[in-house]
Amino acid sequence: MNKKLFGLLSFGVLAVLVLTVFASATTIALGATDQYILSKSEGTNTITITSTTSEIVALSTASISDSNDHTINFSISPATAGTSFTLTYEVQEGFNFDSDETYSITLTGSISGDKSVLYFEDTPTEYADNGDLSIDTDYSVESGYGDDTDWYPMDTISVDVDVENTNNNDKVKSIVVQWGLYDEDNDKWIIKGKEDKFSLDDGDDKTITVTFQLDKLSKMDTDNEDNYKFYVWATGENEESDEKTATYTSDEVTVIMGEDFVILNSLPETLTSSCGDEITITGEVWNIGTDDQEDVYVLVTNSALGISDKVEIGDIDSFDSQDFSYTVDVPSTAESGKTYTLNLAVYDDSDEVFSSEDDDDSEYNVYLDLSSGTCSTESLSSAVVSADLVSSAKAGQEMEITATITNAGTKTSTYSVSVDGYSDWASLESISRNSVTLGAEQSQEVTVLLKSNSDSSGEQTFNIVLNDGSKTMTQPVSVEVGKAGFSLTGLVSGLGLQGNAYLWAIGALNVLLVFIIIVVAVKVVRKK
Repeated sequence: MNKKLFGLLSFGVLAVLVLTVFASATTIALGATDQYILSKSEGTNTITITSTTSEIVALSTASISDSNDHTINFSISPATAGTSFTLTYEVQEGFNFDSDETYSITLTGSISGDKSVLYFEDTPTEYADNGDLSIDTDYSVESGYGDDTDWYPMDTISVDVDVENTNNNDKVKSIVVQWGLYDEDNDKWIIKGKEDKFSLDDGDDKTITVTFQLDKLSKMDTDNEDNYKFYVWATGENEESDEKTATYTSDEVTVIMGEDFVILNSLPETLTSSCGDEITITGEVWNIGTDDQEDVYVLVTNSALGISDKVEIGDIDSFDSQDFSYTVDVPSTAESGKTYTLNLAVYDDSDEVFSSEDDDDSEYNVYLDLSSGTCSTESLSSAVVSADLVSSAKAGQEMEITATITNAGTKTSTYSVSVDGYSDWASLESISRNSVTLGAEQSQEVTVLLKSNSDSSGEQTFNIVLNDGSKTMTQPVSVEVGKAGFSLTGLVSGLGLQGNAYLWAIGALNVLLVFIIIVVAVKVVRKK
């Protein structure tokens, strides 16, 4: 072999060996750090311990066991005094790292008294991550006041969890996805959940949507806002080797706890009703702030239905709730087929609406749907209508009707005025008023002009209609329409002339008529 080539190969092998040694070597100085994280990888692992004093390093324990009697065994060599030691530990296959337990050992120098605490990373996975699975997460707040990973108590959160088989060779079966919110300050889970099993072929992935409400307020610490982590972990089994596998991901979460914030929860979105019904809205009023609150109330309003009611709630301690109930008397004036919006706002003892840190008010809408119900129209009994025909009624001509509207009630009312029921025999030319406002016993005239069709004759009817809110009355009116006769004005009207042309035509016809009369008179005189 070429000496130069052999030298290059030898250097390459040496470089690889050196890199491998440095890549795998882990060294810590005794007492230089309080804690060190140990790997959960199954099999044998080593760590180099150095000391500034020639001494003996003792282990706090030689073995750690799980609930199934799997073990992690520790040893240190040499056992004699020195400044460099090798810590060897072996994680037995199938060791179950319970997320509620802490697994650690302590190293202590016999001369210096220096100590180092070594512990296994506090993750929720049960088995070593051998690269078979990966997890990605995407967060959204479905309801409430938070956003992304900034949450308020009582928010409803969705997390899209994408699990992928990254083995690229083998199928992973019996995959179980678990999740939870962890309080790092108090070392406890606030909420946890578990999803159904599934399997993934190599290279495949599956997205699971996890939805939960952050309602475990009794487990939460009002002094801790920032130190939370949301964990998602997956465990499975390699189908070919039967080897257990696991992976996890975590994200920092902020739980926002302002001093003063009271909200409504568990309200219905839509209620279906009919006029005259009683509908009860129920829910919960939650104090999700850190201060106790006094004299809380909810204001329920809807101007169209004349609703403006104050519902007293009273005092609510921090992270506590009170029941809410309000009964809606659906008025008979409501309209069938319409949806009304009831606004509910939560107020403090200073008559101000509670609001979030982003100035989002504690306001909610409940929709009152009358589309499937029926609302009866009430009769309008406070008004009296009489009508008189004040012009002739001839086919093809206009007729004038005067309607007298009288308020027979005891209070002022406004009536809208309209005309219907004429389309088969006439057309509406005009109506002098579309509404009248009358005090008790007052009357008002309204003039209606109708033009009858040229072929209409005999008794015809139409209606004068009054409305006051949902109350209505219909007054039938009967007219006798005569057949059209000859008239100068009728003849000219038939020509379609207007303005000055109409007047000149009338004048010309009159002159012609006078001329004809004179001619006839002269002929009569001559005959005599």
